Amino acid sequence: MPTQGFFIGEIIIMTKHKFLTCKEQVMVFKNRGMIIEDEKDAERILNFINYYKLKECSLPFFKDGKYIQGIIFNQVLNRFYENKNLRLYLLRLTEKIELSLKTKFSHLMGKKLGEYGYLDFFEWVDKVECNKKERIFREKDLRKRIERNLERSNNKLLDAYKKSDDKIINIPIWLVIDILTFGEVLNLYKILYKKYQNQIAKDHNLKREVYLSWLETINLIRNLSAHNSNITDMKFMTKPKILEEFKSKLYVVNGKASDRIAIAILISEYLVYVINPKYTGGAIRKTLKKICHNRTDKEAQKLGFKDFETVESLKI
Repeated sequence: MPTQGFFIGEIIIMTKHKFLTCKEQVMVFKNRGMIIEDEKDAERILNFINYYKLKECSLPFFKDGKYIQGIIFNQVLNRFYENKNLRLYLLRLTEKIELSLKTKFSHLMGKKLGEYGYLDFFEWVDKVECNKKERIFREKDLRKRIERNLERSNNKLLDAYKKSDDKIINIPIWLVIDILTFGEVLNLYKILYKKYQNQIAKDHNLKREVYLSWLETINLIRNLSAHNSNITDMKFMTKPKILEEFKSKLYVVNGKASDRIAIAILISEYLVYVINPKYTGGAIRKTLKKICHNRTDKEAQKLGFKDFETVESLKI
């Protein structure tokens, strides 16, 4: 599967820039057509929020070297905070999806192979995905990752393994899963025997190909959200597979469904309610309604939704 990626805005040709004070940064915004109602306050804000973070959030209003008429600094600042809220709320959902994957993976490995069977890649790795040489390499790599992650872990249940003098540390799968990252477990899932992949995907009411595609998307969103990226205006370079039921909720142009953040939100909603049908949401819906502050279909479509009514119908 191609690696997931995203991009925002247009390609920018890099040129050499001199250092600008916060006052000079305010003037750059102003000279490009942005309305600055309180320049001193804008300077104060730029002392704590990187100029390029705000510039990134302002790109939808920037065209041909100028800001469109009527764009106010505080609008851009509000957009920055709305994007921040969306990131944090999505991060909470990705944690639930990550925990479910880890739990299903460790249960399956423990049941089929016992507590240490996961360390023998010849027992569970798909031979089509990995030849003998690669399986040996990946097995050694996993052991190195476990040792490294173990040293960083604050899980008290693992303290005994930290103090071990054994050359090779064997930790039961149901404990070691806690110190592996989402990306590390995802990479292990990718090389599982297909029948095992199918079993975990089925537990989430999905086909294997769809579930794997969605995990790639969730992992990307998790990483972007954790590193303060602008996800509000993102476009997926590799679009995840979508269910038929999503097509009535996504903005479609020339027969193609949107590649915007709406896809990730619908995926998150689906998985969270499979994991916990009693989940009580609403925070993401409220944040999206603030981003679409004029409550128009056009604003919703910029996020990838069919219309504003679809935003209002979200459960998360």
